[in-house]
Amino acid sequence: ETIVVTELGTHSLGATFLDSMHLRTPELQVAIEEIMASARGLDFGRFDIRARSEADFKAGRGLRVLEFNGLSAEAAHVFDPANPVSVARRILLEQWTLALRIGALRARSGVRKAGWWEIWRALRAHAADRGQRGG
Repeated sequence: ETIVVTELGTHSLGATFLDSMHLRTPELQVAIEEIMASARGLDFGRFDIRARSEADFKAGRGLRVLEFNGLSAEAAHVFDPANPVSVARRILLEQWTLALRIGALRARSGVRKAGWWEIWRALRAHAADRGQRGG
């Protein structure tokens, strides 16, 4: 007997990611901004969100954040098979341009930059953690 515990969107399990920007509404934008306001210092990333229905999602009602993916998370719609590679490249270029601008603004405001060794250690710790979790 197969029991589905949850739907999981992952490339390794064959998930297809689609561009759903047509679902974007002013109400959804307000709800996302409220979520962002509660996360002080969070400037950039991708939320994986669940709602009871498409109507609730578009209205910004009852949104549940399942996961937050930070700086290195691609916008999921770059993987939409309807998008040519040129569109995916443009989206990623825009994403990284924005990330670099945010970093520069943060540095100018006095936020300390991480050094190369600090970044290296964080990456190694992350890789070790993923290895322990099997992901």
